Amino acid sequence: TSIDNSELIRHGFATRDRNGKIFIEHTKNYRFSTRKIDSLPVESWKKGEPVLLNIDDSSLFARGKEAREVGIKTGLAIPIQFDEDIIGTFLLLAKEGAELDRHLPIIESVAKEMAPYIQRKKTEEELDRFFNLSPDVLCIAGMDGFYKKVNPAMCNMLGLSKDEILTKPIVDFVHPDDIEATTKEIGSLVEGEPTWRFENRYRMKNGQYTWLSWKAISVFEEGLIYAVARNITEQKELEDLLEKSQRLAKIGSWYFDPKTKLIEWTSIARDIYGVDSAYEPTIESMSGFFPKEDFELLVKRFSNSVTDGKPWTEEMEVITKEGMRKWVRIAGNSEFVDGECVRVYGSIQDIHELKSAEMEKISILESITDGFVAVDHEGIIRLWNPMAEQLFFIEKSKVLGLDIGSVFSFGANKKLLNELSLAMNARDTRQFEYFNDQNRWLDVSIFPKRDGFTLYLRDVTEKRQIEKNLIHAITETQEKERARFGRELHDGITQYLAVSKMNLSQFKNLLEAGNTNMNVLDKVLDYLQQTIDESRTISHGLLSTTLQNNG
Repeated sequence: TSIDNSELIRHGFATRDRNGKIFIEHTKNYRFSTRKIDSLPVESWKKGEPVLLNIDDSSLFARGKEAREVGIKTGLAIPIQFDEDIIGTFLLLAKEGAELDRHLPIIESVAKEMAPYIQRKKTEEELDRFFNLSPDVLCIAGMDGFYKKVNPAMCNMLGLSKDEILTKPIVDFVHPDDIEATTKEIGSLVEGEPTWRFENRYRMKNGQYTWLSWKAISVFEEGLIYAVARNITEQKELEDLLEKSQRLAKIGSWYFDPKTKLIEWTSIARDIYGVDSAYEPTIESMSGFFPKEDFELLVKRFSNSVTDGKPWTEEMEVITKEGMRKWVRIAGNSEFVDGECVRVYGSIQDIHELKSAEMEKISILESITDGFVAVDHEGIIRLWNPMAEQLFFIEKSKVLGLDIGSVFSFGANKKLLNELSLAMNARDTRQFEYFNDQNRWLDVSIFPKRDGFTLYLRDVTEKRQIEKNLIHAITETQEKERARFGRELHDGITQYLAVSKMNLSQFKNLLEAGNTNMNVLDKVLDYLQQTIDESRTISHGLLSTTLQNNG
C-alpha cells in the first residue's frame, strides 16, 4: 500500500510464460485505487480475506480485456497482514483449468512469511526517500569518528562526493576553533547523552565555512550516531550584524524562566553590569545591582509580566560590580503558552551618556531666567522649568504628563493655545506677545520639532511699563512746550500790536488835525515789521522743537 493507503502499488512479479510477460507489460501502468472496488487485489485488501475470481464472469477485474487476450481465466488474491495492518495483497493469475483454491493454505503461508520482508522493504523505501529528498543534512556516524552514511543535501552543501565525506574523519571538516567543542560533544553522544542543539562550522570544498545547528542521538547497540543538521549561516550572519549593531547602541538582552528561575544575560548585558561570562545571575544577586527602590520596581514589573503579560519599559540606575552607577533603559515582555507564562525576556540598554546629556540640558533649562516648556508629539508636557512656574503660577508637578490643551484651554491663555495650533499646522516658528491670565505681558516664541515643540517665554511686563511711561513723559513734555511757545507768541505779538495800534491812533489824530508828519507813520510801519519778524522767529522755534521731540 501507499503511505496514505490510497492505492496498492505493484512491487514485483514473476512468470515463466511468454503470454504472462505480455500481460504484465500491457498493464504495467495500471494503478489500484483503494477508493473504489474495481480490481481483485483491492477487494481482497478491503475484506482482509482471500478472494477467488473467474475473470470472464466478474466486473471486479478491470484488466479483464488484457487477461482474456493472453488466456488468463482465474485470479486469486490473498491479503498480506503485518501485525494488525493489511499492508498489501498477493495476486495469482492462472489459465483455464488451474485450481488455485487447492493451493490456498500454501499461498497464505508464503504471504505470512513475506509480510515482515515487505514491511521492512516498504519502511526502507520510505526512509530512503525521506533521507534523499530532505533539504536538511541527514547523516549516520560511527563511534569511530567517521561518517557511515550521508544524504545528498550534505554533499551539495559541502560540494563534496559521498566518498570524499565517508573516507575522512569528521573533525577534518570542522573549523579549527570548533574542533575541541565538537570532539567533546561527540564524546557525550558516545556516552549516551543526546544533542539537542550544538553549533559548529564546516569547511566546504571552496575553503569557506558554513554554520550548522545539530541534533543527534546515539544507539549504543548499533554503535551508530544518527544526526540531523540545518544550515544556519544566514541566521548567524544576521545575528552577527545584530550583535555589532547592539554593541554600537549598547543594547544587551536578557531572559528569565518563571519555573526554573533561571536568568540569562547576553555578553553585552554582562558588559553593562560589569561581570564576566562565568557569572551566573539570580534574582537574589540582582538586588545588588540596583538601588533599593529601583530593584523593588523591577521585581514588580517581572511579577506583572508573569501574570498579565503586558510589556513595560523603565529607566533606572544600575550599580556595576565595580560600584559605578550608570543609567540604563530596561524593557520587558512575556511569552504565554496555553495561558501560562513560559518566559519573560527583554533588553537592557546603556543610556548613561544620553541620560547625562539630557540631565545636563534639563539643568541648564531649569536655571535659565526665561520660561521653557517642552511638549512631545502627542501634546503632552514633558518639561516645565521654574520660570514657567512663576509666569503661570502653576507648579511643575501639576502639569507634567498633562495635555497642554487642558492647561491653556481657558481665559487669555487661549491665545497661546491658538498660536500653538497654527505653529504645529504650518510647522513653522511663531513669535508674539500677549497679556496672560496672571496679568503679565509675555513674549512667546514657538519652535516646532520632529518630536513635538518647545516654547520660550519671556516676561516683558516691565519693558511694556517702561515704554508706557516713556510715551507719557514725551506727551507731557510736548504739551508743556506747546504751552510755553503759545505764551511767548501771545505776549510778544500782543505787545507789538498794542504799540502799533497806539501809533496808528496818534497818526489818525494828526491827520484829522491837518498835520501830515510822516515820522509817526514810519514808527507804525517799523513796529508792524518787528511784529512780523517776531512771529516768524517764534513760529520757527516752535516747529524746530516739535520736530526734535518727535525724532
